[in-house]
Amino acid sequence: MSNRLFTVEQQEELRKNKYTRRVSPRSLKFTDEFIQEVKKGLLEGKDIREIIVELEYDPEVIGDRRIKYILNSVSERNGLKHSKKKRPPADTKYSEMKTDDAIKAMETELTYLRQEVEFLKKISQLDKDKEQSN
Repeated sequence: MSNRLFTVEQQEELRKNKYTRRVSPRSLKFTDEFIQEVKKGLLEGKDIREIIVELEYDPEVIGDRRIKYILNSVSERNGLKHSKKKRPPADTKYSEMKTDDAIKAMETELTYLRQEVEFLKKISQLDKDKEQSN
């Protein structure tokens, strides 16, 4: 799957995660629960790296190739669509674009902004919960 090998320490850390089924120097296998959590996160519009962090994995340890593989695998298995598009730059001038291109760019930006709003809501709620517990 990847040319990047896990160190002994990384393997031990990965084994501690409840979503790890099996780990070796070269591969990492996940539980069915992990797949369901990734699917759920994708349906909520979360970024794959955000989901990985929420499931208590370090994206730097897992690596970009494995993360892309996870995204593609879960998406294909569950008939989900994921976008590789990035948010258009803030200074994008839609009026100067072709209508179809402008609409696509606006849709991408709208999706991104909705995800950002959901993320900010969650952060705000965490802050409120923290203040209430103190």
